[in-house]
Order: sequence, then structure tokens, then C-alpha cells
Amino acid sequence: MSLRGMIQSNGVKVDIFSVDEAVDAGGFPTRTYTLSQSNVDCAIFPSSADSVVEGGRPRGKIMARGYLMPTVSITHTDRIVFEDSDTGTTRTFEVTGSRRSLMLHQDSHMNKRIVDLVEIE
Repeated sequence: MSLRGMIQSNGVKVDIFSVDEAVDAGGFPTRTYTLSQSNVDCAIFPSSADSVVEGGRPRGKIMARGYLMPTVSITHTDRIVFEDSDTGTTRTFEVTGSRRSLMLHQDSHMNKRIVDLVEIE
């Protein structure tokens, strides 16, 4: 199946937020996220889940993999946000890795950008 077909059958529209890092008056680093791209076609599939303890409380950690068109610009510090049609909630994933597929040029219908994601609660 081509990437366009995969996105049409399993995809969602996502917004991509880029990080801006600064230092506040006290010298503490701050991060803010600004919308860099909206309504980007993306197919997101869960890849694994884990149980972790953060801040003294257990919580679930959901990892996923996203497939985007190769022309989309996204880096490992960006965030993907979309509306989950199953639950009606907004889900946010941090991009932990981004790479282009290694398909040959003659197979351009399968070229894609692959992103590794971790859900942020």
C-alpha cells in the first residue's frame, strides 16, 4: 500500500508544534511550543507501551510511530497534536526521532518521513 493510501485509510490531521528555548530572568531554561504546521496528514500506529514511575507515581507510557509525507519538516524536539476521534480527546506526542525512509528513487510512491513518538499526558 502506498503512503497516500495508508494515510487515507488510517490517517488523522495533526498540528506540529516547534519548541522555542529561552532563559528566564532567574537563569532557568524555559520551553514554549508554537504552531509551525497545521492540518498535516499523518498515519499514527501504536508501537509499544510501558509502565513507568515518574514523580513517585506509576503511569503508562505509550510509544507510537507516525508516517508523514517526505516533504514535511519535523525534528526530534517537535510535538504532534491531534483530536482522537475514538475518545474525543486531544492527544499530544513528543517526537523522539525523525528520519526519511530508505526507499530508492524509482519507488517514490513509498517515500515517507517516519517519526518515533512518546505520548505526553
